[in-house]
Parts: sequence; C-alpha cells; structure tokens
Amino acid sequence: MGLSVAGFRLDPSTRRFGGAGEVLLGGSPTRMFRLSAPGARLVDRLTADTAKTGRLPAAVRPSPVEAELIDRLVDAGVLHPV
Repeated sequence: MGLSVAGFRLDPSTRRFGGAGEVLLGGSPTRMFRLSAPGARLVDRLTADTAKTGRLPAAVRPSPVEAELIDRLVDAGVLHPV
C-alpha cells in the first residue's frame, strides 16, 4: 500500500458489529471480516475522525501486519484511502 495517502474512511455501506466492532460487513461483493482485538483497534484508530471531517489522519506508519489488514480491507472495498 502506498503510504502517501492522507488517511482512510470506511465505505458508507460498511457496518460494524460486536462489542468492540470486531465484525465488519461490507464491500463489493459483500464480505464479512472478523477482526482480532488489535485489528478492531486499528480500524477504530483509522476511523476516529470520520464524523468530523470524513477524512482519517494516518498519524503513524502502520506495522507490516497492520498494513496487510489495511490492504485487505481496501481491496475488498470496505476501507477507502482519501
């Protein structure tokens, strides 16, 4: 994934379920992702500013595992770089 993006946003059709938002349902075709606790926290971190600006600051460089999850969610259409 290119790290030059300004941030990320969840696709408007994506829904989060579970106590910690660890289940994502969305994308095209629709898919379900069951995230680990660290994966759910990553999505929280990436989407924390969506309500205010619709853009997500990428404050820190993701670890290789985080970058892989981000890539999978972007490829599925659940998460979008902005």
